[in-house]
Amino acid sequence: MNIRQIIKLPKYKKFSYKPVYYDKRKEALEEKIKKAKSKKEAIEQGTYKPDFKGKFRNNYSRDITKKQKKQQISGFSC
Repeated sequence: MNIRQIIKLPKYKKFSYKPVYYDKRKEALEEKIKKAKSKKEAIEQGTYKPDFKGKFRNNYSRDITKKQKKQQISGFSC
């Protein structure tokens, strides 16, 4: 007689676990590529309108206020 027939041996348990890996840089790159492709298609179709109007002015004024705050803080500490 065969030993396997007499003694019931447990079968190995198999798991179908797939580890999940999240790459921030890859996600950001894919998003930028997607935006660039949609922008390119819009340019080719003639429906693209740039959205940078007024942004230069806002960033400039924001930078000035940061510089002024730094000067005020350094002026008080002296």
